[in-house]
Amino acid sequence: MNPKIKFLITALTLIVIAPVKAQKKEEVRDFFWGNSNKTKYDTTIPEKYKDESAVVINRYDYYDYSEGFGKVKYTSAAMRTVKIQDAAALKLFSEFEFYQNFRKSYGFFSLRDKTLFGVRIIKPNKKIIEIDTEKDSKEIDNKKILAIPNLEIGDIIDYYYYTTSSFIAPIYHYFDPEEETLCERYPVLNYKLAFNTENDFFVNFQSINGAPQLKKVDTGKSRERLYELTATDIPKADYPRWFYPLVELPGYKFQVCLAQNNAAEDLVYFIHSQSERDIKSSVTKEEIKSFFNKRIVPYSGSVSKKNLNGFLTGENDIDYIHAIFKQNRFKLAKSYDTSIAEEAKINVPNSLYQERPRDLEVLTTAMRYCLSNDIPYDLIIGLPRYDGKIEDNILATNFRILMRINFKEPIYLSGLTPFAVYDGIDPILEGTKAYIFAQRGSGKLTSMTEEILPTSTAEENKENVQIKITPSSDLQSFIIEARNSSIGHLKRENQSNTIAFYDFLKEEYAAAPKHPYEDPSSEKRKMEQFVKEMTSLVEKRMEEDKKDLPKEIGEEFGATVLEAERKIIESARNEINAPFVFDTKFKIGADFVKNAGENTVIEIGKFIGSPVEIAEKERVRTANIYMNYPRTFENVLTFEIPAGYEVKGLEKLNKKVENETGGFTSSATIQGSTLTVKTKRYYLHNYEAAMNWPKMLAFLDAAFQFSQEKILLKKK
Repeated sequence: MNPKIKFLITALTLIVIAPVKAQKKEEVRDFFWGNSNKTKYDTTIPEKYKDESAVVINRYDYYDYSEGFGKVKYTSAAMRTVKIQDAAALKLFSEFEFYQNFRKSYGFFSLRDKTLFGVRIIKPNKKIIEIDTEKDSKEIDNKKILAIPNLEIGDIIDYYYYTTSSFIAPIYHYFDPEEETLCERYPVLNYKLAFNTENDFFVNFQSINGAPQLKKVDTGKSRERLYELTATDIPKADYPRWFYPLVELPGYKFQVCLAQNNAAEDLVYFIHSQSERDIKSSVTKEEIKSFFNKRIVPYSGSVSKKNLNGFLTGENDIDYIHAIFKQNRFKLAKSYDTSIAEEAKINVPNSLYQERPRDLEVLTTAMRYCLSNDIPYDLIIGLPRYDGKIEDNILATNFRILMRINFKEPIYLSGLTPFAVYDGIDPILEGTKAYIFAQRGSGKLTSMTEEILPTSTAEENKENVQIKITPSSDLQSFIIEARNSSIGHLKRENQSNTIAFYDFLKEEYAAAPKHPYEDPSSEKRKMEQFVKEMTSLVEKRMEEDKKDLPKEIGEEFGATVLEAERKIIESARNEINAPFVFDTKFKIGADFVKNAGENTVIEIGKFIGSPVEIAEKERVRTANIYMNYPRTFENVLTFEIPAGYEVKGLEKLNKKVENETGGFTSSATIQGSTLTVKTKRYYLHNYEAAMNWPKMLAFLDAAFQFSQEKILLKKK
């Protein structure tokens, strides 16, 4: 299938969205292509861009926030005008994928959306061919697929989407933030961002990394406000692997909130200006302190053995903290049960129904315990590394909240996870500057300091895979048995990829003081029906997962997997430092075998999986390197040498490339009839300056080269 341009329209959570009225189609078309659009651009491509795959002649992003007659109206729209200059761009723009009718349920709320989508082709002779997007598109899995007919190199493709949503006006509401770079994969000749607001709508806006400043445009109406940002001749940007665009490329961040009175201004999760007439472009530390003082209030009740309801397993303070999180993790499991059942249209008994516990509520319960027992702790306000520096942040929704309990060995709490008693420092916060607040008896935030959060090491985030390879007698198939053991952030990543929801629920419910399916007699029949339907659903999901496993492993190994099974040995969900362990056993054919007369060539390097391959276009890099965390990957591979054969070519399996960014080492030995190959690939930091890219390439290339190495099984 050809690559597609995807428009995924972000839905507003917990509101009902009204469809765009049919009679507005012509108005929307006129907004972009008709007389309403007064801005006209020269379609001549500058000489310096003649060899580019495509050039964006015009990029226009538009938003509108308004309120009237008790309803809020929100519009999100975008237009692109693109000159197609080679076959690669022609292929990319030859097919579009978009959601026209969007519907999703969130508990009792339902979202509906209708997107108007327009496409036209402008030929070199100025002839315009407008595509009937409704008639010419096909619906597949609730998505519209639109193939663009008669598109050729040299054409201009001009397209837009336009979404309008309306909902009953609350006294306060904050909209999703908009965070964009001005650059695209192609040069942009003209760019405009425009958005409208009215009274009671507050705006935080910030141009980043050298982008032009926002300007206010006089509308002639005191209630309405129009803002614009324009730029011209924006060079294309590469978006390489391990890269944070909003940290390095020019762009903008903005967010809008509605607050209809003074009380609402204090309640909305938004650090706004004093007046909606003023754009807020910076946030002070004191404003941050004041903001969180109103929103992080310790739980007002007591935390005792009784209300921890059987989740307490010891008398130490750390046991109480564990119990608080275990109790809420049990609620998290019930909320998973609830949402999965509702999605499958299974009626949920009242005693089982559970909304997801809020992370902040869990933290405030831990705060209350600490305050009641004179245990010192700090609140930490951080910002993800991909969002830039914390002192530049203007969006409250981008902040992350952590709690550090200052035991002899401090522990960090950030929220609920299915995979541990409590979460530690999110890797995306490691090594960043954060604001540290003390919170004492009154529950108010007091002193405020700055601190660089700890960074984990490559040895603390480690995956070790023991691989046993047993060839068939004719060397045309192999049984592979792998035991994967991981710790640190790799443990969490592997748990997320391996533990299915039914494994989580089974283990969580088994450890609970009372199984939630043991229901009061008043709902006995309803619970019995629920258990019957959920059991059927789980069995179906398990069968689907079992069927999908060979394909999943095959994609990882680059081979056709004939059969596969997987078993979790240690979920390690209750032990902070214990490794997560699972076994995988599978069979492949002769994908890695080449016959050479009576001898056989085995591509032994491919049995450790697919390492990073750096393409030629990636080898020159000017962007800095941003990775999630330092990490280590170890493999110990044992290969049973068939009787009557000896191994040649071991010298190519011994490699060693190490420097200050990381390394790759490998070794091979034979003892008896067993070949043992050991490899280690590691990344020492979560960030490297662009100047260190050649050093990273050195060990990445060594690791990839190892994956291409072969051994010869020579007939004795």
